[in-house]
Amino acid sequence: MFPLIAADMSADLRKRDDATAVALSRGKPERAGDVEYRQGGLAAAAAAAGSYVRTVPYRPREPPSTLGELVKLSEVICIGVAYSNRSYLVQQGRSISMVLEVHCSDVLKGTLERPMVNIVIPGGRVAFGQAIAEVKVLDFPLPTMNSRTVWFLQRAAAENATLPRTDNTNSTMFEPSSGPLAIYDLELKRVRPNGASRTRLAKRITAQRLSGITFVDAVRTAIQRPVG
Repeated sequence: MFPLIAADMSADLRKRDDATAVALSRGKPERAGDVEYRQGGLAAAAAAAGSYVRTVPYRPREPPSTLGELVKLSEVICIGVAYSNRSYLVQQGRSISMVLEVHCSDVLKGTLERPMVNIVIPGGRVAFGQAIAEVKVLDFPLPTMNSRTVWFLQRAAAENATLPRTDNTNSTMFEPSSGPLAIYDLELKRVRPNGASRTRLAKRITAQRLSGITFVDAVRTAIQRPVG
């Protein structure tokens, strides 16, 4: 079983649970494990259902509208490959975060102690014996493993900063500086963000139909011309 990381349940999470209760009171059918989730979190839901999946929305906070704004938000920008991942319970067992192990071959902005970094993203899957719980975040899919990727990073929020780090990695836990808008797979024929496709920045970059090389050049230019 993966460890439980103690953290205060956010007001946003409580609101989502309240909204679920209202929907149920209006006759919306329940799934196996829903009652147990409200009472005891993901472990209880998985034990009751055998396999329990919770889908939550991705809610960006004022997403950047230009590449320059994204660069400004990011403490570190690097090109790296995600080799492994591991998921952990967070928010008192009511959600899951995934820690990626990424080897950075090129740092475009900022500094790193070591080339290996840990990056935490929302969502993931944990096992409780034979039972499984999974959290999926809409419009924020798991980044492509073993693929050269540009990562725009900031220091992880307090509730994620204490998640276990893998060996020989930086002492700082990072997270994408703007959710899926901060992750770009360079091995795609045309580069686009890892999600949040309806945002202004995603539409702009997708419309430009940039190759991996051209996108990296654009990032380097944006770093050299900081937004005021």
